[in-house]
Amino acid sequence: MCSRSLANVDYDSGVGVLDESNVTPPSKRCSDVYDSGTRYKCEDTWTDVSPRLGLTYQWSDDIFGYVVASRGFRSGGFDGRPTALSGINDYKPEHLDSYEIGLKTLLADRRVRLNTAVFYNKYDDKQVLLSFGTTVVTQNAAKATIYGVESELEAAVTDRFTVRGSVGYTKGEYDKWFDPNAFGGPADYSDRKLRNTPEWTANLAGIYDMPAGAATIRFLGNLSYVDDMYLDSENAEILHADARTLVDAGVFYIAPDDRWELGLQGKNLTDEKELVSGFNGLQFFGYAEGFYNPPRRYFVTLKYNSK
Repeated sequence: MCSRSLANVDYDSGVGVLDESNVTPPSKRCSDVYDSGTRYKCEDTWTDVSPRLGLTYQWSDDIFGYVVASRGFRSGGFDGRPTALSGINDYKPEHLDSYEIGLKTLLADRRVRLNTAVFYNKYDDKQVLLSFGTTVVTQNAAKATIYGVESELEAAVTDRFTVRGSVGYTKGEYDKWFDPNAFGGPADYSDRKLRNTPEWTANLAGIYDMPAGAATIRFLGNLSYVDDMYLDSENAEILHADARTLVDAGVFYIAPDDRWELGLQGKNLTDEKELVSGFNGLQFFGYAEGFYNPPRRYFVTLKYNSK
């Protein structure tokens, strides 16, 4: 896998940018400024081999196991919007070594499906987006580790009632992240949490089909849980999302032969309001931007299957 990154940026010293024509950009991959100190050029090529090895074993007709090891690659690059020539920055490629072992099973005369996977991911030179003063840069945060376990269950409790569920545990942490050039002085960020990495996630759904003559009335309920997490790499408390539990439900009329379906659904019935994404611009813009999950909503749906 080969990636090539090229950046050309114009500077106009008459529009809030100082004339720094005697300043050499800090990145060795960037040329000296030219054209009266208003232009510079950054260019480099990164090449990497990303192998993947997998082993599978069919223990029986109902039990299947696998082991997978792979290496991922994300190209290096350049920050395209520095506010001064001294802020021209490049960042190195990110590498990921990933390992997973899993088991897929059919139980109880194939009425229960249970899949479980354990994973371990090791990042090297992980890329993170940070704000320093009036500059937003991508930085390599040295090493990070993410590991955990995920399980999925589907069970036909009766011919009419089906239960589906999943649970996941993820632990994400930086093993080493020291920035000698941090805004305000050298800093050790190794204790920060990885962004968008909740420790626990879970989901439980129930589906019940009730005969209505030749048609079917289907009842559906869903309960989902996401643990608290940080939404930015700097772990700003204003972008700390609390744990949330969402409840959805619906009832559907399914015509004979499944030709058409009429449904009434409700999403987020308890009207939970929690942050789900955001951007930390406190140092750059003086504010942080956050987005919340949708409020309580109701839907009427009509589907037709032409077959």
